[in-house]
Amino acid sequence: MRALLRRLGFYLLAAWVAPTLAFLLPRLVPGDPVAGAIARAKSSGSCNTECVNAVKLQLGAAGDANLWDQYLRSMAGFIMSMRNQMITTWTRTMC
Repeated sequence: MRALLRRLGFYLLAAWVAPTLAFLLPRLVPGDPVAGAIARAKSSGSCNTECVNAVKLQLGAAGDANLWDQYLRSMAGFIMSMRNQMITTWTRTMC
């Protein structure tokens, strides 16, 4: 029983560390990833202000959210995507 709890604790820790690193690493890299994505979108020639706003929204840079709010939204999105993936996988295997 003890080994099972240790393994479960390890998996829970890994499930928290992985998305946290995925959230933090792009923010620790020098430069502005949002500006780079917008520049690439504008270089295609068909990007207007709606396109710029959509890119900012996708990358979580829309609004004046602080880093903590962005992190909480990112983790909530991760949890929802994992839940949706489990539901679709379960329904595919059950049907």
